[in-house]
Amino acid sequence: MAKFRMVHTEFWNDPKIVEEMTPEDKFFFLYLLTNPNTTQIGIYEITRKQMAFDMGYSMESINSLLDRFLKHHDLVKYNTKTREIAIKNWGKYNLARGGKPVLDCIMSELAMVKDIDLIEYVSQGIENKDIKSIFKKYYDTSHDTSHDTSHDTSHDTSHDTSTISGQEEEEEEYKEEDKEYKKISCTLTKEKIQFVIDSWNKLGLQQLKAINSNTKRHKMLKARIKEYSFEEIITAIESIEKSPFLMGHKSDWIIKFDWFIRPNNFLKVLEGNYIDGDTKQKLVSNQATQTPKHKTKFHLSKSRGDKYTADELEQLILNNQKKRLGG
Repeated sequence: MAKFRMVHTEFWNDPKIVEEMTPEDKFFFLYLLTNPNTTQIGIYEITRKQMAFDMGYSMESINSLLDRFLKHHDLVKYNTKTREIAIKNWGKYNLARGGKPVLDCIMSELAMVKDIDLIEYVSQGIENKDIKSIFKKYYDTSHDTSHDTSHDTSHDTSHDTSTISGQEEEEEEYKEEDKEYKKISCTLTKEKIQFVIDSWNKLGLQQLKAINSNTKRHKMLKARIKEYSFEEIITAIESIEKSPFLMGHKSDWIIKFDWFIRPNNFLKVLEGNYIDGDTKQKLVSNQATQTPKHKTKFHLSKSRGDKYTADELEQLILNNQKKRLGG
């Protein structure tokens, strides 16, 4: 399917372009706005070598042009580690209108962004409130678990203070989790851990092989049990299959256990924030009219999404343990 990118005629009347840009700058800017790698959200992967090949310029010329757009014109950000570029005012001209197909495309493309800070950068130029809120919500949700990468926007080796700040915040959050973990008196038995592993692996996602004691994964799980309950951990895990987004049906991004168990992410999964409206409606209808046709190895007696009492979960864990031991 053909892709089209919008370039307003105002482009040629913009004082910054008229007064500050050389002919090469204008050509380079149009290339950044219209090349085949561009996306709906204004963030995309592209190498300097690809730019040079497409434009017929030398690598030296591309480095010089990119440096001007980063430092002098201040119109883009480029992450040299992820090879991603973000266009500053992309949202102002290309994300003015919404609609379900556009919003679905935006969600899919946001999930593919590696440097989450670029999402916030582009969002600042978006005027459409609905689209801007999607960018903000995705950034807030993903920022805690993203791998902070420095914006190496020049050829020097200076440190990006925003990256350092992000790393410090993540370390502080983990220290708080560690303190909370040491206060937790609840017992996380091997049977309960195995039940969590089996429940997760039943989703058919990336297999969860172990939750070892004294690891960050173990501490996170125990902290969530303290905040909510073991029953709600299982309820949240089972709710994942109701979200096409979390299951990876709408993009290349798929939920992983370590992402799921973080405090902000867990609550949003538990509350069903990632289940779209159509899926919710179908679930309500199905729960009212259908019963399971057959029971699987780890089938639970209640409809998925219902909450379980502590006694019911304990019995299910015991039954699961007996089955695993061949009893």
